[in-house]
Amino acid sequence: MSDARARTHAMFQLDETAEQELNARLDAFRAEVLAEADLLPKADVVAWLVKKAREETPVWLLASKVERGAIRPDNLRMLPPNFFEPGTTYRNGLYTYRCDAVGLHPTSGGRYAVGWLTHTDRQAPEVWAMDSGDWAAEQGGWANATTDTTTGDTQ
Repeated sequence: MSDARARTHAMFQLDETAEQELNARLDAFRAEVLAEADLLPKADVVAWLVKKAREETPVWLLASKVERGAIRPDNLRMLPPNFFEPGTTYRNGLYTYRCDAVGLHPTSGGRYAVGWLTHTDRQAPEVWAMDSGDWAAEQGGWANATTDTTTGDTQ
């Protein structure tokens, strides 16, 4: 229970039925306030940030867009990725690659993905780093093979 909700409950001596009614009314009030504030659900904001990361939008520009309310459900269309993404598994012919992290080379600034590469003939995966050349050379071949844990579907 939030601090504000607890303070509201403390103002009254209520039985269990009245407590439930007060909770229902507080929930309805909260929903109404959020709707009036035109706030987007967290998932929509995260989707927008992922889209902007794929577009390589600078952080200063993101801040400007947020300040003027440019995050809308109608502009969340996802662009295809332009590099390996952490938490995603890819397939390319006989290979499966699970990307665990992406970072920049300390001197060249090139992007590198680090993860696990598995060949269908081998049992054990190997730690493997991929660069933008690996992505570009195989761009048509690396297919997202990540499975949605809630539905079992490939994304």
